[in-house]
Amino acid sequence: MAPDFTFERVLLVDGSDADRALQSTFLQQAGVKQIVEAGGATQGLNAIVNATHPFDAVIAETTLSDISGFRLLQVVRTNEVRPISADCCFILMSGDWAPEALSLARGLDASGVLLKPFAPTELKQQLSTARRRTFKIDIKRYQAIATP
Repeated sequence: MAPDFTFERVLLVDGSDADRALQSTFLQQAGVKQIVEAGGATQGLNAIVNATHPFDAVIAETTLSDISGFRLLQVVRTNEVRPISADCCFILMSGDWAPEALSLARGLDASGVLLKPFAPTELKQQLSTARRRTFKIDIKRYQAIATP
C-alpha cells in the first residue's frame, strides 16, 4: 500500500549517532527519498540555510547539546531561516514528554511529537498526520514564547 504522504527531503536532527542511524532507516522504509542528518541544531540550521531545495519536513530531538529542538522549531516558525517554509512539517521527538514540554510543542505548532524509542509504524503515522495538519502562522506569538 502506498503511503498517503510524500516527503522527498527530510532533515533529521538528533545528537545520538545510533538513534539517527535507526531513525534514518525508518525514514527510508517510509519512502523518504533524501535524508539529511545533523548531530545538533546548529548543524541543522546550517543544512537549512545551505540547502539547494527546501526540506519537506524536519524531525528534531528536543534536547540537543547546542540549542534545543524547541528553539530550532521556533526559528523555523518565525521564518528566521530560509529556504525552509515557516509552515513546513516539523516533528519533535523526546524520551520524556512532560506536560510543560507538550504545551511548548503545541504553542510552537509542532506538526507532531514522538516518544522515543518509537517503532517505524509510529514514525509513518506521525508523518502522515503532520502532512495533513494545517495552522495559521503567527510569528508574533511564536516570538513571544520562551524556549529552553
